[in-house]
Amino acid sequence: MRGDAPVAPATAGSGSARGGEGRADLAVNATLQRATPPLQVEGIALALTLPNLRDPADSPLQRASFATARIGDITAANADIGFRIRGFREVHIEGAQVDLLGGRVRAEPFALRIAPAGLEPLATTVRLDQIALGAVIGLLPESVSAATGSVSGAVGVQWSREQSLTIGRGSLTLTPNESSQM
Repeated sequence: MRGDAPVAPATAGSGSARGGEGRADLAVNATLQRATPPLQVEGIALALTLPNLRDPADSPLQRASFATARIGDITAANADIGFRIRGFREVHIEGAQVDLLGGRVRAEPFALRIAPAGLEPLATTVRLDQIALGAVIGLLPESVSAATGSVSGAVGVQWSREQSLTIGRGSLTLTPNESSQM
């Protein structure tokens, strides 16, 4: 896949691989930094097992995670992604979750399909649990200066090269028994 800015080599990392008789096992532990936009991901871990290299669709559930990721002023932590390789150009995300904006964000299953021109459009539902309104303020226009409380709910999310990230229909509810203010 192509990006608009080069990715710097891992500043720290280790890995191991073994294979034989059409099988591959890979383990990676690394840190990634990118200058534009400023991105730093630490504690990247990937455990990948491909028992049949000729037909990766037979692969078991795989795992990837990271300890922290920072892009600008936003920090995500404790990410966990479960996925299955469905072919040479398709990965099915069984579930993904991360601590973000003072709460937990979970993505429902979706497929990543890679065409010769790059990643195909994707869509999923994102479930938000106890997202802190105060943490969201930095993402809003300056007309909102303070907020307290938290929200939970679900929203549709789509991504494509042409449209970038689009937030679709959904609903958010203020956390019961908690005072909220904007």
